[in-house]
Amino acid sequence: SFMVARRQAAKGSSEISGHFQGNRSFGYVVMFLTLTASALSGYTVVGVPNESAGSAFMSTRWLVGALFGGLQFSIFAPRLRRLCVARHYMSPMDLISDRFNSVALKVVTAICLCIPQLIYIAVQLFTLNSTLEVVSGGEMNGKTVMWFLAVLIIICEWLGGLRGVIFTDCLQGAMMISGSLAISMILMQNYGGLSDLVGGNCPNYDPETNTGCLANTKWYLTLHPTSVGQSDLVEKAGLTSDDPQYAAANAIDNNPGFRHSALNMMSFFILFMSFGLNPHLVQRFGAVNKDSNLKKSIIMTFFCPFVITMPAMFMGIVKSAIYPKVKIDGVCDDVAGPGCNVYGVMLTDLMNKGGFSSFVAVISACSSIAAIMSTADSCVMGATNILSLDVVQGVLLPNLSDRNTLYISKGISAVYVLGAAWWSTTDMWTTQRGFYGKMLNIQNGFIWQCVPAFLSAMYLPDAWTSAYSILSGMLSGVFL
Repeated sequence: SFMVARRQAAKGSSEISGHFQGNRSFGYVVMFLTLTASALSGYTVVGVPNESAGSAFMSTRWLVGALFGGLQFSIFAPRLRRLCVARHYMSPMDLISDRFNSVALKVVTAICLCIPQLIYIAVQLFTLNSTLEVVSGGEMNGKTVMWFLAVLIIICEWLGGLRGVIFTDCLQGAMMISGSLAISMILMQNYGGLSDLVGGNCPNYDPETNTGCLANTKWYLTLHPTSVGQSDLVEKAGLTSDDPQYAAANAIDNNPGFRHSALNMMSFFILFMSFGLNPHLVQRFGAVNKDSNLKKSIIMTFFCPFVITMPAMFMGIVKSAIYPKVKIDGVCDDVAGPGCNVYGVMLTDLMNKGGFSSFVAVISACSSIAAIMSTADSCVMGATNILSLDVVQGVLLPNLSDRNTLYISKGISAVYVLGAAWWSTTDMWTTQRGFYGKMLNIQNGFIWQCVPAFLSAMYLPDAWTSAYSILSGMLSGVFL
């Protein structure tokens, strides 16, 4: 059978195993840093500050959602790792192939896992493009640099395989953690903490410019609106239709996204529970050298949202309070609208202050580029692993040699990255309000269709499940 051949190949050749699994040699510190760098990406760097600046309370979904993703790590990762070692798996899809032996199920699962990776890579490259243009003040052509770095990702994946990706992840993960901590401290030093930005008696409020305090500039964002009627703060303020802030307050209260925020946030959390089945993360579960080291790395990863996501949320609050009307080259407006890059705006402001603030801003900019590059190259590795081993060698050309399979995987990675780079330059990325959240929902929605297959393969006996029933459910979920 296919899996018998795969296990024999794994025992006899280290070429494919080294390229896609790093010979299962990584400890918990390395695994913690690579999981951090791969899981926290352009969504965190730009998407969270944007949402925090424009919708305040709703941005907390990114923080809690990441914890739901970590919970899913705990459910899937330990058993997946043990199966990878015992059954000599080399692809995130090998569990499905081994358990069900269904070509149709394998192909549909591969599609549901690989489409999200194209979205994921495009988001990273678009974020890279927009951040570079804002931080450089328009002097750097973001698209040109993005294309250059896309080619660099391809070359690094060709030359280094998973081992090269993971060791660069370690540097990038360390930069993300240190950069996030540094930027949060420098923001507090320059603009004050939450009490200086949100409370009703903000000490840094400037009545002449109407800046420095959300309670005076966008005070309707400081409380969570009720499900019916207006928020408590709006009612207490007794605004009338003649008041200039009445329209803004009513727009928030009447927005379905806010009025049904509890339901929307819970939906976001549930979708996030499929996040751990992204192929590049499943690869890492199988690449660690011990079960205990995998568990240690997962426990350590649970703390990363507090270290990285919370500073990103704080940055959005600072921008919304201090610069409610800022607009730089049409990139960012008052409500963090389409194409807005709050992260780039705040880094630009810190760089203009000079001194240590400028130094920290540069370090943070480097850490954001590191995060984006790390996630992009990891996604490429995960997707090409599935497409080359499971689709090309596993279905289309079962007699293809390992060396030729590696050559084909490198061609697939080039097509994948260049296609995502082209897609990231289209207009849809700058005309969709809140597109980071929308893209993540689509991405996790596709992966959720694979959750029953993986759960059944790991935990249910043969009498309780079948390839036909799982395939039927997956197709229904995709089309409905």
